[in-house]
Amino acid sequence: MSSTLRVETITLGDELLLGIRENAHLTYLGAQLAHHGLEPAANLVIRDDPEEIRSFFAESWKRADLVITTGGLGPTADDITRETIAEVLGEELVYDESIEAHVKERFSLLGRPMPENNLRQCYHPAGAEVLSNPFGTAPGIFMKKDGKILVMLPGPAREMHPMFEEQVVPRLQKAG
Repeated sequence: MSSTLRVETITLGDELLLGIRENAHLTYLGAQLAHHGLEPAANLVIRDDPEEIRSFFAESWKRADLVITTGGLGPTADDITRETIAEVLGEELVYDESIEAHVKERFSLLGRPMPENNLRQCYHPAGAEVLSNPFGTAPGIFMKKDGKILVMLPGPAREMHPMFEEQVVPRLQKAG
């Protein structure tokens, strides 16, 4: 990976700003990126608010070569990262039946019915690669656009860490 890339991370969640949860994502991603020769230039912590996501992501996307987001990919009403960023990038959201199959299987293994709102997680921006999530229902997203890279990761650490190490790092190494 090229150390000349400008990397910015955006950690999303009201719980981070309110001090309900520690922003361990910043510590983890900073250490992982440094280990692979990349130094993050900035980290933004923002609320689950569409206007803030739109504004702060658009600015990061202008400045950075690689933008990594964490959080906001779940099934609840405040999980709006995927939709908002797709809008900023001018990308249509497409429904992915393989994600639906994964989510349904996950609930089946838990012996619980799948709530309808989990189907929100079956969408991703057109042209994006879906990062599978063996530890949860929210898939990640890896997307190249305009000579830049976008990585969107789920918020729970037990899902985000293995996804980053096993799926994102190899893609970044391949990208150069």
